[in-house]
Amino acid sequence: MKLNIASHRTNSVHVDLKRILLILSAICILYAGLAHADALTDLRTTLQSLNVNTQIAGTLDVQSTKVTPKADKDKGKEGEQQPTADFSLEISAGDGLGIHLSQALLQQVNAEQQAHADDPEKPTPITDLLHDADPMQVEHIVSAAPMLLHELDGAKLLTITSAEMDGSPVQVLTVTMPLKASKKDSSSVKDYQGAMTIWINAHGMPLAYQQTFHAKFCKFLFCVTVDQVRNGKLRAYNGRLAAVSYSDESKQSGMGQDRDIKTIYTLSPNNGADDKAANQSHY
Repeated sequence: MKLNIASHRTNSVHVDLKRILLILSAICILYAGLAHADALTDLRTTLQSLNVNTQIAGTLDVQSTKVTPKADKDKGKEGEQQPTADFSLEISAGDGLGIHLSQALLQQVNAEQQAHADDPEKPTPITDLLHDADPMQVEHIVSAAPMLLHELDGAKLLTITSAEMDGSPVQVLTVTMPLKASKKDSSSVKDYQGAMTIWINAHGMPLAYQQTFHAKFCKFLFCVTVDQVRNGKLRAYNGRLAAVSYSDESKQSGMGQDRDIKTIYTLSPNNGADDKAANQSHY
């Protein structure tokens, strides 16, 4: 009987240890999930606290580059990068947004449009790039916080990792992005993948981000594939978060519509209102 009692006690202890380990594992998983949720919540709180009305002014350099599509492979030019247009804009933001085009730039646009009117086959790269660098695009660059909040709406945190930026450790958040489209448009979208990675310093300030998008748009048997990568390097100026550099590369293929265009924006503020402490990457 004593042996049976000892065996029963041993089995009970073994079962209890299993239960304890299962409980501890569940707690760890729950804690990790809460930590992930807190990290994304903290980022949203930081973005909401930033002041979008702080004055900022400077020069915005814009450049567009296209990559020769596969259709020109027989010409030996496939993958060749060709600058298409570049110009500079003087911008100011605070209680509104101001964009100044120089007289020289206006003359270039007028000459380009006149040449296109005389010969419709002639391209209009500067005019096209000016359409891309519209007021809302410029606003997203000089007021990055509202843009990021909008993009993160409905996002789900996927991973939190540690990394280095400029020689200092940072926290890296990767989130999945929901498809933001109407029911009518979403019905034609296949194989959608959207994600964003954000690098954050010890103050909770985002230092950089990368947003990726992939989808196929199909009607009947015809499909067009779109891949887009957006990169932004961020900096705070008197509480305003701005993208001092931003690039948007868009690739499209299918139905004879192959193209690969990359646009780069570089912001050079001239007011010297750099929040040095907030911009440090020490973590």
